[in-house]
Amino acid sequence: MKEKKVQIHFRVTEKERWAFQRNAQSCGMSLSAYLRTLASSHEPKALPPIQYGELVKVLSDSYNLFYYRKNEEAARRILYLVQRLTETISPKKAGDNNGNNEDMAGS
Repeated sequence: MKEKKVQIHFRVTEKERWAFQRNAQSCGMSLSAYLRTLASSHEPKALPPIQYGELVKVLSDSYNLFYYRKNEEAARRILYLVQRLTETISPKKAGDNNGNNEDMAGS
C-alpha cells in the first residue's frame, strides 16, 4: 500500500460538503476515497438499494426450488438473471488495495 503523505485542502460550502458525504456513503466509500476517485476522472457507482438484496434472495430461493425439483432449465435461467442483475447493479469494489477506502480526514 502506498503511504499517503500529501494533503490537499480546498473549500466548499456546507451544502456541497454534505452532498459529497452523501454520495460517498451511497457508494460505500469514505469521503477521502470518493474525492480521490472523482479526481482521477472516475465516477463511483452507488451501492444497490436494499430491495436488490431482497430480490436476489427471492430469486435464489426460486433457483433452489427449481433445481431440486429437477427443472434445470428454469434454474439455469434464474441463475443467469441473478448474475446479470449483479453485474448491472453492484459495484465491483468499494475502495481498492491502496487504502482508498479509508477516510483520511477522519470524518
